Amino acid sequence: MKTNLNEEKATALAQHYIKEHNVPWVIKAHALYHQSFFSINGNAWIVEAKAQLSIDERSNNFIISDESGAIEFIAIGKDIINKINKKHPKLNTKKAIEIVRDSIEKGRLVGEIEKPIFFYENVMDISCYAWVIDVKLPPPSQFGLIGDAVFISDESGVIEDIRNL
Repeated sequence: MKTNLNEEKATALAQHYIKEHNVPWVIKAHALYHQSFFSINGNAWIVEAKAQLSIDERSNNFIISDESGAIEFIAIGKDIINKINKKHPKLNTKKAIEIVRDSIEKGRLVGEIEKPIFFYENVMDISCYAWVIDVKLPPPSQFGLIGDAVFISDESGVIEDIRNL
């Protein structure tokens, strides 16, 4: 089967994200190729990164679509990839984005959805899988805010919390 990316290109995408967003992560493992991975149409590449100088056991996994050649989402958690493979999330990236887009269309949120989005084993008070999508405000913000982080429970499929960025 022909792939659009290779290990080097997938790893370079993750490294570019780390550098561009100035996050203190380092690539821990080379890209791994999966013929199917939940939430991705087609094939996926997974690149694992760890926080520098941290005892935190969570890893940050870039999930990259071979088809689009882009980071689809970043999965964060301890052994998160194995957990996803054992217990598949109920939502996928498309549905999580639809939930936020619906709130924007109804006027509850203002701004544009930022990609990639994040997927957590658990975060804040959400004790199940959770999707976090940043919604960037159009400039200028009179309050100095850049947007909102929208927290969606994978279990219930609803927005659990919204935090200012």
